[in-house]
Amino acid sequence: MYHFKFQKILDIQRIKEEKLKTELLNYNKILALSQKQLDRILGVKNGYEKELMEKQRKGVCNSSINLYVTFLNKLEKDIEEHQKEIDMIKKEIQLIKVQLIEVAKRRKMLESLDEKERSDYIKKIEGEELKHIDEIAIHGYIKPK
Repeated sequence: MYHFKFQKILDIQRIKEEKLKTELLNYNKILALSQKQLDRILGVKNGYEKELMEKQRKGVCNSSINLYVTFLNKLEKDIEEHQKEIDMIKKEIQLIKVQLIEVAKRRKMLESLDEKERSDYIKKIEGEELKHIDEIAIHGYIKPK
């Protein structure tokens, strides 16, 4: 009976690959959510910038304009923080992709080794069967009298 001597290692590689795929999927979801939050903040900032320009054009008092400027500065800091978070997530995704490629290469190498060894084993068994059949045919042909 055929048994691949590296089967446990192959199983471990398959498990690692599945874990990395799940992790990659989770990070992609986090990235999408962070990107949505950033887009929402950018939309709010653009809306308030338009309001500020409108108020400046109308000549509204400085205290009101200062509130807008302060709020817009806070939004700018939030945007920078979100952008840093998104950049960090993208780096993590890239690292996971590299790990996933390496694990997939090892898995494929082990699978091809398994196929080769299985093929060699089958050829060996078939050769033994043919030898056995030939012996039966020879013994059946030459019967003692």
